[in-house]
Amino acid sequence: MLRFTMANGSQSIKEVCEVCGEEIVDLHISDILIKPPWDDGLVYKVKDREGKDKTIKTQDQFLADLTSSYIKEGLMDEADAAEFRTKKRFKYGMRPDAMCSMSIDTIAGVTRSFCGKTDNPEFLRKHSSSFHAATEKETSDAGVKVGVDRKGNIIRMKSQKKIDLVYRRPKRKPGSTDEEDIKYEGQFETAWFRDLEDATKKAYIEKALGCKHIIGEYGEAAVESGKVMAQFKTSDDFKKYIEENCG
Repeated sequence: MLRFTMANGSQSIKEVCEVCGEEIVDLHISDILIKPPWDDGLVYKVKDREGKDKTIKTQDQFLADLTSSYIKEGLMDEADAAEFRTKKRFKYGMRPDAMCSMSIDTIAGVTRSFCGKTDNPEFLRKHSSSFHAATEKETSDAGVKVGVDRKGNIIRMKSQKKIDLVYRRPKRKPGSTDEEDIKYEGQFETAWFRDLEDATKKAYIEKALGCKHIIGEYGEAAVESGKVMAQFKTSDDFKKYIEENCG
């Protein structure tokens, strides 16, 4: 979603999250500028937000080049792409849907765009009954709930390498060119758990969630989030505990 504002005689275009309605980023002219439809054989360039030269493309070139990256980022799917190929435009002309968060799940090997403002009033109005449903456990073998995508599907992640939505690259540490550290989610924060086979991970999660003893000892929140795994030094320690206390 785009929001046009005017201040001191200058117009700005802000990209807004489809779910929570919060402003994400001010678009730069280089993000949306295209060549005139006629081909005069000239090459036009503009400075991007980093001050680098960027060649201006025709609308067809501009949209075609971006389609694959938007699909990869979860901002389009194949149905959207099919519509795009017919209409030759995104939902907002030069832009598709926008989401306020984007991360690479380094364990699952996927990039996901989602709304992570799960306490935002608009988010709650639209998705409280699904995202916060008692049947939707905070954690599973697919990862921890982090938000919803543009169609309201719950997004789960095992780890996050957060993407800077201005520059469309991994976020960097303040005052540095080094990327931010990977943030592991829930049970995946525990190194020995990450090393398990997928079937074992799933079984351990289900055992913990269904065990009244471990919930009573470590608390429902720790078990629901998967953080309880950090209470055990090794997978053997956890396995022994489960066998002795969880039936």
